[in-house]
Amino acid sequence: MGGFPASLVPAALAVDFRGSIALLALLILLAVAAAVLAYRRTTPPLPPGWRILLGTLRALAFLTLLFLIFEPSISLRRRQELPPKLAVILDDTQSMTLEDASQPRREQLRRLLDDPAWDALEERFELEVFAAGDSLRPLDGLEFDSLRLETIGTDLAGAWRQALRRPGGEEYAAVVLVSDGGDNAGRNPQQAAREAPVPLHAVGVGDTARVRDAAIASVTGGATAYRGKTASVTVRVKARDLAGQNATLELAGPDGRVLARQVLKLPPDDLETETTLSFTPDQVGTLPLNVRLTSPAAEWSTDNNARSYPLEVLESRIRVLALSGRPGFETMFFLRSAAAVPDVEIKALSLRPDGGVYGAGPEALAREMAQADVLVLLDFPRADSPAAARERLRRAYADQPLPVWAWTGARPYLEGLSDLTGELPFRADWAEAGPAEADPARFYAVLDPDAETSEAGLWEDLPPLLAPEAVVQAGGEAQALVTLKDPATGAARGPAVLAWEAQGRRHLASFGSGYWKWSFLTVGLEGSDELYRSFLGKALRWLAAGPQSQPLRVDTDRNLYSAGEAVRFDARVLGGGDTPVTSAQVEVTLQGPEGPVKVVLEPNAAGQYSGRFQPGAVGTYAWQGLAQVDGDTAGADSGRFMVEAYNVEKETLGQNRELLQAIASAGGGAYVPADSLAALAASLQAPPREVTTGWDRRFFLNWDLWIILLGLLTAEWIIRKRLGML
Repeated sequence: MGGFPASLVPAALAVDFRGSIALLALLILLAVAAAVLAYRRTTPPLPPGWRILLGTLRALAFLTLLFLIFEPSISLRRRQELPPKLAVILDDTQSMTLEDASQPRREQLRRLLDDPAWDALEERFELEVFAAGDSLRPLDGLEFDSLRLETIGTDLAGAWRQALRRPGGEEYAAVVLVSDGGDNAGRNPQQAAREAPVPLHAVGVGDTARVRDAAIASVTGGATAYRGKTASVTVRVKARDLAGQNATLELAGPDGRVLARQVLKLPPDDLETETTLSFTPDQVGTLPLNVRLTSPAAEWSTDNNARSYPLEVLESRIRVLALSGRPGFETMFFLRSAAAVPDVEIKALSLRPDGGVYGAGPEALAREMAQADVLVLLDFPRADSPAAARERLRRAYADQPLPVWAWTGARPYLEGLSDLTGELPFRADWAEAGPAEADPARFYAVLDPDAETSEAGLWEDLPPLLAPEAVVQAGGEAQALVTLKDPATGAARGPAVLAWEAQGRRHLASFGSGYWKWSFLTVGLEGSDELYRSFLGKALRWLAAGPQSQPLRVDTDRNLYSAGEAVRFDARVLGGGDTPVTSAQVEVTLQGPEGPVKVVLEPNAAGQYSGRFQPGAVGTYAWQGLAQVDGDTAGADSGRFMVEAYNVEKETLGQNRELLQAIASAGGGAYVPADSLAALAASLQAPPREVTTGWDRRFFLNWDLWIILLGLLTAEWIIRKRLGML
């Protein structure tokens, strides 16, 4: 953009040689002397003119060779004084389109960009303009029509940090941020402003008058519920200038029917109140819930008074049958913690020596196995378990095979396990027991990749286990989900938890003892016994799910979107032997409030496909994925997601002047409202930039001196030839 003319500083010419200048001068004198002596007398005798010519050619050749040896270079440098650079960052998010009490925010932004004060800045600065949306986008100028104003999520700190990291960003004398002060993503902008290497100035857009408003801050709860059992969602509500007034929260189903209602008192400013809404789902499937907040007081905006929440309702919980031969700590703590896993229903039986069940009839084992989804064997069967009990279990399992999780304890009895699941893909060799630390080697990769970031660090605080009196060697298809290592040396002690599949079922085996101590992890602090329960829940869900090999698997990045957000689809296509298919045509057909829409997914890696869909309406969308290869169907998948009217940009009800002032103060700059840009333009001062331009030439690296040397030697040789000296 514009700026004052650059001023020039006279150019500086410099000649440089590699090596000693004194040595070069001495060699030049010797070269000239050698040329003179070479043609002082000639055979045959030549007239003085020819001897002078030949001597000159020889001397010039010697001098050229010396120049090549000493690698001469010539540099020309000129310093220029250019106008200082100023980065102007325009907030390009949806909050800039909201209506304020005095005027629409976009109109105030339009008038600000037409302000003549920018011309005054352009006379003294070189302006570089950026739009800060989902990324930092360079603009050609301060044109309102170049803004999109559609991004959801504002990261003020990220905007200026990206600008300063760009090539040439170190040349900025200052940054001017034009925003309404909405900030709901990224780093704390006030803290980041203190670290900025240049002054940060803020121009505030939007109404600064306080408004009365109540809003739903968040809706949380379990992702799944079960038909006929109570389900709950937790709603957090915040308010401004409405402290102590009554409001009503309602939980409604997809048909608008109210499922739960709660009256609450609105909290003081900057605080939140929490309310739980409970109901009993009566149908299986995805249940799109809606939470509504109603306040009797007049509010500035009701756009933030409704939130959506998708809940997956299942027919029943995972039914786990736990068998033990005798009581112990491992059994007691497993049963207690597994019973606390929300989607697990556990039944515990203990077998008598004669194969019967304590406290139940002789058919109890077969009856419970017929109703179970997973069988857990807690240190049973053992080598010393009664034969009658082992035989009763074997017959019941043969009639009703289940996924098995065998807790083998300190002395693994693998024969008893192989009687149930068939040949095992691992073996055990005798070894001495000892303490061992657990490492979640592939636990999260196989069972729950999304939880690794939040949970993996807690494993370091787990009490050590007692490694079994065996070293287990995995082979075949067995995977070590958790491994053991010596706490002193770090040496591997074999697996703690192995996973494998056989005859269409998944199985787990745990080795060693002392897992029950994990339930005491940091009681009362972060974690409580959450990690142990999470460990059990993930393993039991994986077992109950069974092997899944879908030719086509399509996923959305989440199940709930705000209005205006794009939906990302990711898919993978597998062929025979689960090999990736790279030549498939994959498309997703959506059925939602705006009618049927097709999205073609493009290949982006071996067997991986992706695509984006921009919803045009609020509501529930069902989708069907289809993969075809050479016109034949290779696989299908389906699912659904929700789009809610709420988005976080609507939280910026007016200009957040306090935040913009804090950013400017921490960044060493100034804050001005949009109608005072001229004051900021008048106050901004910065020294000119000094830019050095010029060129360098190293003759050793160019052909000209080599051509001159060859030409001199050739000319001397031709003359000597013609004069009869050769």
